Amino acid sequence: MVYRRAASEAPAGIHTINSVIRKGVKWIELLQPTKIISENGIAIGVEFTKTKLGEPD
Repeated sequence: MVYRRAASEAPAGIHTINSVIRKGVKWIELLQPTKIISENGIAIGVEFTKTKLGEPD
């Protein structure tokens, strides 16, 4: 699971995030998708860029 913000800011809440991590989900934060990589019209990957937390809106 890739999230563009920190886990502490996720609407799901840290309890839910920790629960899915215990079930085997790899949690990666502060990344934003920039490109879908496709081959013959089929998505085969995603390119990401690192983000930084800014001031809350």
